[in-house]
Amino acid sequence: MEKEKSFTCSDPSLHEGVEPTVLLSPLQRKVQNVNKKLSDVLSRLSEHLGILKEAELKWFEVEKLKAQLMDWISDKEIEIKQLSNRLVKLHPDSVEHEIRELEVTPSEDELRTR
Repeated sequence: MEKEKSFTCSDPSLHEGVEPTVLLSPLQRKVQNVNKKLSDVLSRLSEHLGILKEAELKWFEVEKLKAQLMDWISDKEIEIKQLSNRLVKLHPDSVEHEIRELEVTPSEDELRTR
């Protein structure tokens, strides 16, 4: 097997102003190119993984809010059933007050605190 030749010289002053890659063999240049491409791909992959992790966190937050909203809806359905089964006559002021209470929807902050 033939040993790789390197294009170096004992007198560096002869190569002033010449880029180091010019002094490399074709195989060494190929290795550098592959390493650079690999580094670029790894960098892009790392960025993409960061984006995916952020999306996953948002997804879990949405799922949590969805579950809390479903619990809130279930609670309101129970309240509505209890109110509809009530046989007591209410005064008009009391009815308006209870209607206002039913119309109140939870804010996102209220859902998070549950």
